[in-house]
Amino acid sequence: SDYEHRNELLKEMALRNRDGFETDGVTIACGSAAWEKGADSCLEAVFERADAAMYENKAALKAFEKE
Repeated sequence: SDYEHRNELLKEMALRNRDGFETDGVTIACGSAAWEKGADSCLEAVFERADAAMYENKAALKAFEKE
């Protein structure tokens, strides 16, 4: 059921990261991607998008940390 609720889980992670900044706790960069029928020709494309999403999240976390 995690896959079916992945967007909610990512939102929950964002809330926990915000709490982590406020309490000097743990923050975790994460990203997710799903197979896009007709657009993806291989699984590697999905992993590349997920990896890019994780690095975008990591950059956003660093920017938030500097505020």
